[in-house]
Amino acid sequence: MYNSNSSDVGKFLKYYRTLNNFTQSELASIIGYSNSSTIKDIELGKKLIGRNHSEKLAKFFNLDTRYFFDNYLEDTYSIAEKLKKYRKEN
Repeated sequence: MYNSNSSDVGKFLKYYRTLNNFTQSELASIIGYSNSSTIKDIELGKKLIGRNHSEKLAKFFNLDTRYFFDNYLEDTYSIAEKLKKYRKEN
């Protein structure tokens, strides 16, 4: 599995945003954030991206979601289902 943390996610986001000549405000509007401070916080590693926005970014930049989703959140996203399956099997 791809290993990332919130600062890696922020670096990828900033890289692809600037590569495609978007301002933080433009990108925030495109993926559905109400203001650019959210993009800024993500790029600085202060905030994590949720699954829905991760998928929007990946689709927008034509990349795998692993670039925009934190490993911990990815692993715990469907924790209820994983626990239910574990209980059934054990």
